[in-house]
Amino acid sequence: MRRGRQAPQTALKLEDIFREPLVKPINIFRVPRAARSAAPPRELMRLRSLGFDVLPVRKAPFSALTKGEGEVLLTKLARCCTREVVERARLLRSISTTVKRRAFILLHSGRAKNISGIAAVTRREVEEIGEAKALLELIEERATQDPGAGG
Repeated sequence: MRRGRQAPQTALKLEDIFREPLVKPINIFRVPRAARSAAPPRELMRLRSLGFDVLPVRKAPFSALTKGEGEVLLTKLARCCTREVVERARLLRSISTTVKRRAFILLHSGRAKNISGIAAVTRREVEEIGEAKALLELIEERATQDPGAGG
């Protein structure tokens, strides 16, 4: 068994031994107050100007949690549609399905509309959108497209 898979069980055993809490549950959909003021990467600033709360994340297969209009979106930044981005999109689709949240890929450039079942939107398209609701509608439309179309 790999070491990473044993970590949760080891932490729970240590809690029993030391009778001290070591593991803290987290809610990935709650945006901590301190993180709200942190400036997101430049590519995500337009999402903030549309009224979204943007929480950049590290060590995850997505780049940020984007919250607005009653939605929480898993947001992945990518330069263009490469083989690696296609693989990441497959993983993101699996996570999105598991946590029952929509996801999208914010591309720096490209023509893809759907990558492995995940909506793709270019930075230019986001700049042309006037409100959060319009972006959510575009993401919904592209998420239901055939992944092979335009990808």
